Amino acid sequence: MALAAAVAGAAAAAPLSFPGAASAAADPQLVAAYGFDTAATATLDASGNGHTGTLEGAAWAAGGAFGGALSFDGTDDRVVVPGDSGLDLAAGFTLAAWVKPGGGDGWRTVLLRERGDGLAYGLYAGSEFGGPDAALNTGGSDVNLGTEGALPVGAWSHLAATYDPAVGLKLYVDGVLAAEVEEHGTPAADGAGDLSIGGNAVWGEYFQGLIDEVRVWDGPLAANAVALLPDSSVAPTAGARPRIAAPPRGTRVGGTVFVRATASGAPTAVQFLLDGAPLGAPVQYRFGVGYAVDWTAGGATAGWHALGARALYADGSSLDSAPFAVDVAAVDPTLLGAWGFNESGPAYDYSGRGNRATLNDVSTASPGEFRTGLRKNGELGSARVNDVPELSPGGALTVSAWVQPYTDLDGTQPLVVKRAWGGPIEYGLFAARDNGGVTGVITTDAGTFTVTAGDLNVGQPAHVSLTYDGAALRLFVEYTEVASVPAEGTVIDGTGQLSMLSAPGNGQYDEYLGVLDSVRVYNRALTAEQLASDNTPA
Repeated sequence: MALAAAVAGAAAAAPLSFPGAASAAADPQLVAAYGFDTAATATLDASGNGHTGTLEGAAWAAGGAFGGALSFDGTDDRVVVPGDSGLDLAAGFTLAAWVKPGGGDGWRTVLLRERGDGLAYGLYAGSEFGGPDAALNTGGSDVNLGTEGALPVGAWSHLAATYDPAVGLKLYVDGVLAAEVEEHGTPAADGAGDLSIGGNAVWGEYFQGLIDEVRVWDGPLAANAVALLPDSSVAPTAGARPRIAAPPRGTRVGGTVFVRATASGAPTAVQFLLDGAPLGAPVQYRFGVGYAVDWTAGGATAGWHALGARALYADGSSLDSAPFAVDVAAVDPTLLGAWGFNESGPAYDYSGRGNRATLNDVSTASPGEFRTGLRKNGELGSARVNDVPELSPGGALTVSAWVQPYTDLDGTQPLVVKRAWGGPIEYGLFAARDNGGVTGVITTDAGTFTVTAGDLNVGQPAHVSLTYDGAALRLFVEYTEVASVPAEGTVIDGTGQLSMLSAPGNGQYDEYLGVLDSVRVYNRALTAEQLASDNTPA
């Protein structure tokens, strides 16, 4: 599309603080709504405003976000809704839709109000910035609010854009604010024409994949209302839909994953779904847990999958949740464990080996490298993994973690340590400001080897790693080697737990004061380049 004024990657900047997130005088009213639940050459407007759309090449498909959807070929398919003054949206707007990209890059139209050789407003699933985009024209240059993160191909994502002339333009992905920019003025209406779904005739920008649940309001919905949109549908339901509560939406998973759902209306059971098919047997409510199931994600092919929950009621009715995308990681046989601390309960092991970390007096509410990290509440707070054979690496090793100290480091503070009470350190990474910053230790059948170097600064995040290749013990800070010492032998196979944040010391528990995230253990020595490119979910 033609760009004059653009805001790319705005989410990376400090969020703008606007009072009155939706300052329209009256509650926004639904202007147009399309559920695409029936196969026809036209799509009816469920808002009751008569904005019927005509299909131009787009085809009905089963397997929508809710019910059916429309499929677009990315070449010339679209839906055309004839323009009228009801689509001018002078008081601002909210645009929303579910999208499941099938491929393609560049500008991929979800919804666009055409205006001569330009636009009045629009929503894109892809843009030249890489990710989704919200577009607006108030009579001058186009404003494009783009994000850099591309939507997953083959998975459902919910997009929404709101515009308040007194506040600005906001873009949401899966109900979460992704970018915002201050902007004022009335959306341009001079020469405004058709509302186009899935493509546009102005620049020939077409979407490839499925689109469902397209809705337009005549004002900006507040953030808390936008957050509820992914769980609501154009077609009315008898009650609230169930929701997947864990794992986090869009996360990369592996191993055994704890999947939990919430449901209202006292269902007799909940049937979990994987890509629309039953995932195990229906489960009943368990006190203190809710509706939950353990899913062996390693049994699914690597890539994006859709989790779901179906609430089953005594009268024979049922209600499905919104699609919930997760990315199943490919299994790396050299990865012995990976923990990301994005859960409130036991931390998942994303390596696929299923060795969860038990959390003891810690919090996972602090920002980490990805989403949340681990921080202790009390003196002995820790995450611990029981001793298992695969956590003994043998003749080669990598231990890595993301750290952010929040106070001056005093003495040697454990980050990731495998050690039994009264025994030697099998392997470990320590924060040690008073003797250099970072220390790595291994004990082999040839002796104990220690390397210390680097620096950790209070409040500053850093990625730290220890590697051993049978000949040298190396220490990395921010993917750069900072020290090495000769070392030899096979790492001892002890009986100690793998401990994080706290670990057995000499008669006491030593502790680290800071945030810890993205802990990984390999039975090979990664290079600096491999450490920097390691995208194992954690």
